[in-house]
Amino acid sequence: AVPHLRRAGHQALLRFRYAEAAQMLAQAGSLSSAGGDRTAAFDLYFDAADAAASLGEPQRLADLVDRLDALADDAPRIARAALVRSVFSIELGRYEAALEVAQRGLAPAREAGLVEIESELLYAIGVAHWEQREIASAIAHVEPALALRRALPASAQGPEHLSTLITVVQALGAMQ
Repeated sequence: AVPHLRRAGHQALLRFRYAEAAQMLAQAGSLSSAGGDRTAAFDLYFDAADAAASLGEPQRLADLVDRLDALADDAPRIARAALVRSVFSIELGRYEAALEVAQRGLAPAREAGLVEIESELLYAIGVAHWEQREIASAIAHVEPALALRRALPASAQGPEHLSTLITVVQALGAMQ
């Protein structure tokens, strides 16, 4: 059941059917966890959280955040769980909490060599600062986030990368 749910969940993601993807991937994660496969469970919950975050519905993320935290037992997982929790905190308007958890996730991301996650954490810090009207701090975190993203291979730079670039450029007033 897990391979089928994983495949169907990823297919739903490719079709931008985020609610369906989140549900199937979370279900596959639960089955993997029940079967004792913590690594697969974490990866599936992370993918489910990514889909849920795309919906902009924080309540969908709440359960996944707790599940990821419970499975985060090494640097890569700690960094990825921190990213999800920081996004969740931003969605709830808890910017100080988002800053704290994203900053805590930076060292494990760097230790694990997860450049994409490090970039996303820096971006989350920038967003949290931006929402608190701390513009200089926002820029100080978003610029290195974008520099890290630009250094990634093209295959790692999906449509959300372009959207992020456009949003930041517009926010900084660089576009006319």
